Amino acid sequence: MPTRLCVVGSAARMVAWALKAGLEREGEETMRHSWRSGVLLLLAGILLGVLLVSRGSAAGTPAGGVRTREFTIHARQFAYTPPRIRVRRGERVVLRVISDDVVHGLYVDGYRINTKVFPGRETVISFVADRPGKIRYRCSVICGNLHPFMIGEVVVGPNYTLWGALALTALAAAGTVLVLWRRESNAGDRNEEGDDSTA
Repeated sequence: MPTRLCVVGSAARMVAWALKAGLEREGEETMRHSWRSGVLLLLAGILLGVLLVSRGSAAGTPAGGVRTREFTIHARQFAYTPPRIRVRRGERVVLRVISDDVVHGLYVDGYRINTKVFPGRETVISFVADRPGKIRYRCSVICGNLHPFMIGEVVVGPNYTLWGALALTALAAAGTVLVLWRRESNAGDRNEEGDDSTA
């Protein structure tokens, strides 16, 4: 958290300095200074983008950078509660499964995970949700007539952190170009006014 605050503080100082410097200078010096302030605005946007991307390495995330999500699932004839959980792609999913009535099983499609869940005891399994879409888990121990319908699912959504950082960087670049373009046109207008007044 302190690192995040340091990055945000640095970016805010760079933006404030760039804006202040751009307003203080005039004439030919303005063009040189506006490019400098534009570059600083762009760097501030990139720093904020890096902050978004590195958000996953904050407290509670292991050094490997994989975020862990834990869920408690209760198994009872013939349903899992909750029946659906949502995670992002690349997150480690930890399922703490407790049977409320009889012996159940838990088989996770596509991950070669198959375990028994005994009444009143917690069984813990984990896997990395590395495939987008739905991952179904089902009871693998016959627990009654409706056993085949005892299915739950993990919905794996896309990880938008990278796209958010890229969008923020693109926005900073577009803003920088717009500011520089407006300053150049304003400097050209001032030069034309100066030529008209001397004639």
